[in-house]
Amino acid sequence: MGCRLRSRWGSIIVAVVLVGACGVRARGASVPDLSRYEGRTITAVEVVLDGVPRDARTEGELLALVAVAPNTRFSAARVRESLQALFDSGRVENARVEAAAEGGGTLRLRFVVRPAVRVGDVVLNVTGAPPGAPVSTDELRARL
Repeated sequence: MGCRLRSRWGSIIVAVVLVGACGVRARGASVPDLSRYEGRTITAVEVVLDGVPRDARTEGELLALVAVAPNTRFSAARVRESLQALFDSGRVENARVEAAAEGGGTLRLRFVVRPAVRVGDVVLNVTGAPPGAPVSTDELRARL
């Protein structure tokens, strides 16, 4: 039994090491190297919502958080600050930046953002109580 247990733990450790190595490789491959764009002029910056219908108001609000602006020089540090500001807002679940090189050494930046799920209102219908009547916290707890 001691030998079987040791063999089983050996297999588990090897599996964990392989999964960890694959995870590091996958994460490393998905991070684009933006340093090649350093110093280029940015012609346009946009925020696009991913996985939800287009909402110009939300896109504009998120664009206001971005520290990168058109007609400025590209800086990977400013892009990172912009991504951090998006995440710090609490309105973003995931975000990435796409850079498209244009003629004349200029760039177009696109922040692709997956909005975080937000709950707007919670409505409880308490049966037996008249509409608009106050319901105590204790009564709600008892019913929930």
